[in-house]
Amino acid sequence: MAQVQAWQHIYASVERGQSPQDRGGFQTLFYSRVGLSQAEIEEMEARLLYVPSEIAPPKWVFFVTSGGRCVCAQIVPLPDPDRVGRGGRYLAHSLVFESADWLELGADPFAVLGRYPFVTTVEAALERGDFASGDLPAAAVEAAGGVGPEDVAPWDPEQLLVWARLALHAPALAQERLTVALSGAAEQVVQGLRAAFFLLPVPLRQSCPFDTYFYRCNLVATYYWAVGLPDAPARPNLVRVDLSGRQVLDHPPQRVEGIYESWLAERIRAGRLQDLDRDREAAFALAEWLQDRPVDPARLEAVPQEVLEGMFRLQQPLLRRLLRQRLQEDVSLLAERAFDGLYERLSASDAFRCLRQGFEPDLVLQELSQSYRRQQFARPGREERQALADLLRVREHPFLRLLLAVWEGGREGLRQGLLEVGDDVYRAFVREALEFRLADPLDLLVAGRGDLFLRYYLRSDLAGEERLDRLARALLDVGDPDALVLLLPLLPECSWLERRGLRKIVEKYPDLPGEFQQAVLDG
Repeated sequence: MAQVQAWQHIYASVERGQSPQDRGGFQTLFYSRVGLSQAEIEEMEARLLYVPSEIAPPKWVFFVTSGGRCVCAQIVPLPDPDRVGRGGRYLAHSLVFESADWLELGADPFAVLGRYPFVTTVEAALERGDFASGDLPAAAVEAAGGVGPEDVAPWDPEQLLVWARLALHAPALAQERLTVALSGAAEQVVQGLRAAFFLLPVPLRQSCPFDTYFYRCNLVATYYWAVGLPDAPARPNLVRVDLSGRQVLDHPPQRVEGIYESWLAERIRAGRLQDLDRDREAAFALAEWLQDRPVDPARLEAVPQEVLEGMFRLQQPLLRRLLRQRLQEDVSLLAERAFDGLYERLSASDAFRCLRQGFEPDLVLQELSQSYRRQQFARPGREERQALADLLRVREHPFLRLLLAVWEGGREGLRQGLLEVGDDVYRAFVREALEFRLADPLDLLVAGRGDLFLRYYLRSDLAGEERLDRLARALLDVGDPDALVLLLPLLPECSWLERRGLRKIVEKYPDLPGEFQQAVLDG
């Protein structure tokens, strides 16, 4: 249960003897002099209006001052006329919150209105204030309750969505001087406003000032987002909402549905009001961040997995565009090749991490390798090869470095690279190079790996295309004579020209494996 401090202000019509200023009529009786300025007092007085009707209910007012302070006020009619018989008297008691304290209360007027013991009589006001100075100490406000899922449960989901949009687009309505007119009984007006504030995330609630009973007041002089009216209005600058039937009767101009609004609509239509209550602030923070608006990083850290998944599912086109842009920032020309494959594999948490921190180079390189393979390692253009070379200077990927050496046509660079990689990379590259005919097979043969090379070569479609005597000489050139025994199964099928070449090799190198020498000489 939050407890914060609020400055106080009491405004009423009193007799001269009841006034600290020694004058009768409407006036500020008391206020927290250490916290409120005279300019703020005058601004508040202009909003604390009340014209009684036949029903004359108490009313609640919520607004934000020009200095950014939030005001919750209760205004009640005073039943007795003044000493000359004039009626229409009332008393307004306001609590004025600093912005940080207001956020502590969840920016929820209904955590205060209906719960705080506001002054309702002049006698009580005189007891609370210091008559000699006109001072009124700050109040300790302990807020509890506030809006909740029960406030929206009675609404039809589609009507509730329309009502939500009127609240979410309150700043736009204010620019057009459009006000929402709430018709219905006093308690119905309050319930309607509670429903709207339940749907609003905390940062938007200050954009929705309201007056629950705006009878015969002037909207031109005093603008509110929503006002309660005892009778159905017919003015063109009012958007009518019938709260007795929970229906929005007038629709303002259509506006683009926002990211948070889409998430909200899905929750409302699914009846997931408890989830909405739990995740509302996290969803709004994520929506704002996706729209490139400033958000406290700590709020992003707290976004639940379910919110990520739900919002990203609803915002696939936007998510694709943002991720593509981020990948282009990270890897330039390589983004177009890598993006589709990366996107298909990203979970919601992966996508969120990539948007915030960039794509992991290893992940990009892995996808590039797979993309090149899907295109049978076709040689890309010069600019793409240069971009790949730049990326490989940042993060090593042995397979792609060997592939780049093949594309650049550097035989010595390829062989040097094959000498430097581990056996696993050597096996993988030789297998792919033989399958897709990326290089002369003998260029893949390097010292110490003759047996590895032959295991893949002899199982490939290229087996038999290379003359055995050339293959044997290549093994000797890289210092792998022991691997010659792997050629024995091919000897019976070799041509006389190959056998002649093999005999010359055997004659020249008497230290070759005896099994190989004997097979060549006996053939």
